[in-house]
Amino acid sequence: MKKIIILLSSYNGGEYLIPQLDSLLQQTVSSYIHILVRDDGSSDKNTLSILKKYEQTGKIELWERKNVGVVKSFFELLLKAPEADYYAFCDQDDYWLPLKIEMAIKQLDGHNEPTLYCSRKIIVDKKLNEMPQKDIVPLFGDLDVLMKGNIASGCTMVFNKSLRNLCKNFIPEEKDYQHLYHDTWLFTLAHFTGTIIYDSNSYILYRQHGNNVVGAMKKGMDLFLKRVRSIDWTLKKYKRRDKASYYASILIRYFKSNILEPKLRTVYDVSYARNMFSSRVKLFFRGGFSNTPLYEYIIYKAYILLGWL
Repeated sequence: MKKIIILLSSYNGGEYLIPQLDSLLQQTVSSYIHILVRDDGSSDKNTLSILKKYEQTGKIELWERKNVGVVKSFFELLLKAPEADYYAFCDQDDYWLPLKIEMAIKQLDGHNEPTLYCSRKIIVDKKLNEMPQKDIVPLFGDLDVLMKGNIASGCTMVFNKSLRNLCKNFIPEEKDYQHLYHDTWLFTLAHFTGTIIYDSNSYILYRQHGNNVVGAMKKGMDLFLKRVRSIDWTLKKYKRRDKASYYASILIRYFKSNILEPKLRTVYDVSYARNMFSSRVKLFFRGGFSNTPLYEYIIYKAYILLGWL
């Protein structure tokens, strides 16, 4: 076995932190695991005291830092962690089943290209009772990845050192954090430069409670109703859509030589689409969406023609 570093960002997480840390230490490959925790300026009674107690096990390294928000905190972990063979993102309030890391490593083994593993989640309530809500399967079309929201959950992601080291080509500045999410960015980079492995099995209990930063994604009619309720009838927020063009421009600027050839044309066209009608026409008639409801497909095609990428 090789060295595995778990990247955990904590913030006022004392209520659920102990069972999560215990689940990490009970992994079947725990002897190869090092847990790196960046505390994002916790101000509650017990988060830091819990972390300092567990640090005495020798398995946990604690970075006490100022509050910068969850995304920037995870980026610091990702970019400044020591060298290892594999890395895994970890939230402070979930519960990992004992085989989680072992099963991920088995599927990552042998991949030398930038490779990311992600899996299904078991959605549970705050007491770890399974809920009827089912997890969403990620979509893997090129335009799915660039234009839609969070594709897979960071708490399920395990990735090799090739992908992590590639990430270091781009160091986000303060202005970038309004666009970037650590897990969405990593999924995007892996999709366009290497390999993504999706496991339909689940080895994580994904806890839902009132303090979740993101929480489980909705789907079907729930997702449709959520989007109807959030419609901006002034259209201002849609005109300002620039996630896809922003991600594409970063890919071209820092990773052009790494992008897989079949995907390069799409990345170029998305990066130009806001200013070039010819690129929008090419994208309009190109594939790149998968398992998309008709109403959503029509909306995204309209975004493309209007240049709201």
